[in-house]
Order: sequence, then structure tokens, then C-alpha cells
Amino acid sequence: MSPMHSVDVSAVPTSGFGPKSPLWWGTMGFMIVEGTSLALCGASYVYLSRNFESWPPPSIPEPEILVPTITLALMLMSCITCIFIDRYSKEKKRDALLGALVVCAVIKTLGVATRIYEFDSLNVHWTDTAYGSAAWFTLGFHTTLLVADLIEGIVFAVIFWMGPVHDDHYEDADEITFYSWFVFLAWIPLYFLIYFSPRWF
Repeated sequence: MSPMHSVDVSAVPTSGFGPKSPLWWGTMGFMIVEGTSLALCGASYVYLSRNFESWPPPSIPEPEILVPTITLALMLMSCITCIFIDRYSKEKKRDALLGALVVCAVIKTLGVATRIYEFDSLNVHWTDTAYGSAAWFTLGFHTTLLVADLIEGIVFAVIFWMGPVHDDHYEDADEITFYSWFVFLAWIPLYFLIYFSPRWF
């Protein structure tokens, strides 16, 4: 039997950013699952549209674009604040990071609020037609991601406000930026699909 050898791992960091973090891989897994679900929503919308001569049906007005565009702009603004969250997380500047988290949470709250009114912009109820069901379901599923992203941001703002704060908390806060960009970028093609394809096709 070969003798057992001990290895000194005291110098190995207990936290890390990006692919070095298990949380990064967990977030990536969530993004793959949720991205696939959003793709299925979009594919269902397109599939159903091919079964009708007019999409939306003639009795339904085209969706309005003002409120949805405001929501999209707020999502972009929150992602811009995520640039600072990423920077302050890696620099481990607690006060600056807390400020960025609060600003980001406020913007995301406004985005969720406008998203609620966005359902009215569809000019159709989900029970009216297949078009209404497809549009509402796609919008609704993405809304769950917006709400989850908001709640996560608020939780980390509270953590950095009340403490205690450890090194791995900075790593966790940094993952907010990764997920927020996903929520924003994943919505862009669906935004054009729902609000502009009825005008273009």
C-alpha cells in the first residue's frame, strides 16, 4: 500500500469570480434552461402565427410600443449599473457596491412596474384568441425572470447594508450582472417579435 501524502491547500482562494466560481456554473445552467424556455415561447408564437391569414386577427389592434420600449430602456439602464456592480465587486468596495446595488434595484423595480402595464399594451386578453395566449404567455414567462432578478438584487443590497459581509458575498453579487445581461439580451428578439412583427408581416 502506497503511503498517503498530505497537500497544503491553505493558499488556495476560498472564493473566485467567473468560471472559477461554482455559482457561475449554476447561473449558466439556469440561463440555459430559461433561455430554452424563452426560445420555445417564441417558436410557439411563430408557429401559431402561420395558422392564421392575419396576425393579430383583424378584430384586434396592433400592440402599442411606448410602454414596452420604456421597459426595455429601463432594463438596459439596469445593465449599465451592473457594470459598476461588477467593478466594485471585484475591487471589494462595500459602500460603492451597496450604492450601485440600490440604484440597480430601483431601476429594476421601475422596469417591473412598467412591465405590469405592458400587458395592456398588447390590446388583447390571453383568453381571447391564440394570438393573445401566445403573446401573454411569452410576456408572462419573461416577467418571472425580471421579478427573480429584482428579488435577487434586493437581497444582496440588504446583505451589504446589514452585514456581515464575507469575500464570497462579493462573488455572489457579481453574478447578478451576469444574469441581468442575460434577461435583457434574451428579451430583445422577443420584443421585436411581439411588438414589431405584427407591423412588418
